[in-house]
Amino acid sequence: TLNDSSVVVHKEASKALGSGFRCGFLGLLHMEVFLQRLEEEFGQSVISTKPFVPLRVIDGKLEEKEILSPADWDEIPEKVSALEPTVVATIV
Repeated sequence: TLNDSSVVVHKEASKALGSGFRCGFLGLLHMEVFLQRLEEEFGQSVISTKPFVPLRVIDGKLEEKEILSPADWDEIPEKVSALEPTVVATIV
């Protein structure tokens, strides 16, 4: 099996791409090595897409909903605001 602590993998189904896996990496180098190993060791072709950060959306009823993929965006008809994760940090 392909084990790597720098990778997080979740099974997912997409209307556009079908079933597959959503992978998260600690960085671009980890991603490149992982994808190369999949192709060379397992003969798997890989489709990589732009990363998506989960968002929280406040709808017209002032209810908070989580958006986990861009396809979920259209399921909320009236959006009041969208909140994305941020970090407030001080570098010493």
